[in-house]
Amino acid sequence: MPESIIEYPKELTTAAWKKAKSLFNTNTGISEILRAAEQAFRAASADITAINNLYNGEDVNGGPDLISRYPDLLVACKRLTASGTIKNYQKALCNVHAHCTKVAAEKSMSSKQKALVLSMAKMADLESVTVNPNSISGHLTVEMRRRTIKYDMILRNLFDGAKLQDAVKRALVFLQKAKSEKIAANKVKTFNAGATTAARDITQMLVNRLMAPQKLKIPYEPSAAEKFAGKGLIKFGNDYRGANESNIDKEIAEMESYVKEASKINSAKPPTAKEMWGGP
Repeated sequence: MPESIIEYPKELTTAAWKKAKSLFNTNTGISEILRAAEQAFRAASADITAINNLYNGEDVNGGPDLISRYPDLLVACKRLTASGTIKNYQKALCNVHAHCTKVAAEKSMSSKQKALVLSMAKMADLESVTVNPNSISGHLTVEMRRRTIKYDMILRNLFDGAKLQDAVKRALVFLQKAKSEKIAANKVKTFNAGATTAARDITQMLVNRLMAPQKLKIPYEPSAAEKFAGKGLIKFGNDYRGANESNIDKEIAEMESYVKEASKINSAKPPTAKEMWGGP
């Protein structure tokens, strides 16, 4: 983010000038030019607030920074970079700079008067650079790149195929261990004790994928294998203790069918935010 947010310079307020203009015996026209700049700032205040929110790492409306809002933020950045009201504000600041520079050049100006007016001209010039479309675009691009890095990490965690397949392998080892028990009571005990952990390691990733389109607004369509395994394993991942000696083989077979389906899920490289939505 830039060193500071966009604010109207207190040195260029009509209130500040009202106190300072007692140094002048003639009408300089500065009051009118400052009033116009203040009005232009107020007219641009909604867009300036939105930009400041983005500079501060928030949503454009001041809310939390969420990956589900990323596509809207990209649109907002383009709009704010081309904001007509901010361009008008920049023009008003340039007018302040030009007028104050002209007033300072008048021969009747004392050194004290000249120093004051030139300081106002300099402040207007500095502020006009801050709200220049190129400056705003540069800062917003840097900010969106920062967010892209964060969102890419979310996507990696969400679509980490290698991590998912590691969980699948652990679940298959667990199921094999349960099936290898020769005594039904021991098989029930082993399965009831470990089914939740084995299933939950998979469901935590798959359920997040199933919810991604709605919760995170990610343009992703879960595969049939993800839907089947994700929904089916919820039963076993939710503090499961449902096996008994009469149904143990059926329960193991059911869980195994879901885990084997999960083993078919592609472990390709996770998508990036740029691949999904564009942006910097």
